[in-house]
Amino acid sequence: MARELVNLSTQNEKLQEKTKDYPTLLDKYNDLERRYDALLTMYGEKQEEADELRLDLADVKTLYRAQVNSIVVRFDSISIFAFFLFRSMIY
Repeated sequence: MARELVNLSTQNEKLQEKTKDYPTLLDKYNDLERRYDALLTMYGEKQEEADELRLDLADVKTLYRAQVNSIVVRFDSISIFAFFLFRSMIY
């Protein structure tokens, strides 16, 4: 019985030694979890901002293409007008 008591005491001391850092580790874990949640929030915000910028860029590309097409149409009209004007001046 004495031997069993010594074994249980030893086992108890080992367990107490292993669990003495538990409160500190729990605080560190909670702090890490808060930081992780904040990081996820910031990442989500940046991802949303990047998505909005991609959509804005697509809109700008569409407007740019429309503007270039408009300029080409005007240039073609002016070229045709200039051709006929020049032709009428020659003949």
